[in-house]
Amino acid sequence: DDALALEQALAQQRVLNDPSKVEDSNLLLDAVALGYRHLVHNARHDAPTLRLWRWLVTSVLQEQLGEFFEQSTPFTKRLSSFRANHKFENASKGTTLKTLLDSLRADLGLRVVYCWHTLGGYWGGVSTTSAQMAHLYPTNKLPAPSTALIEVEPALAWDAAAVRGVGQVPTEQLAA
Repeated sequence: DDALALEQALAQQRVLNDPSKVEDSNLLLDAVALGYRHLVHNARHDAPTLRLWRWLVTSVLQEQLGEFFEQSTPFTKRLSSFRANHKFENASKGTTLKTLLDSLRADLGLRVVYCWHTLGGYWGGVSTTSAQMAHLYPTNKLPAPSTALIEVEPALAWDAAAVRGVGQVPTEQLAA
């Protein structure tokens, strides 16, 4: 079971690094991946091919690119609950996030344990459909990177956040 999970993770990494490696690829997908690698990936921010690509992925290809991000990357995943999930809780082993924190405090003599994770970076933010998050009134926001950022990192115009948006909690809800 672990070997299968490892093989699936490696296959996903191959696809992320080279979309033409998708097992059920087709001629159109292969052509788009090849065109991207040769005409877009290393292009200057003001190149005509890059402007054409930006237009395609924010209009004609937006839905397909969004589906790719959802199926092949973790970048559109959203926080759906503040409760620890199966990665931190295992009833059959008797492990919980609380037992982990208690053992860190006891074994290492820590008073406080901090945990950091970026919700608005490589994740899709807060779920806009989760009942557990509804009290925060999250909304889906499409980021608008500045011209200066696009010059430095053109792919910000078509990354997962730009295509699918980020579940954002209104600032007035954060103070509540």
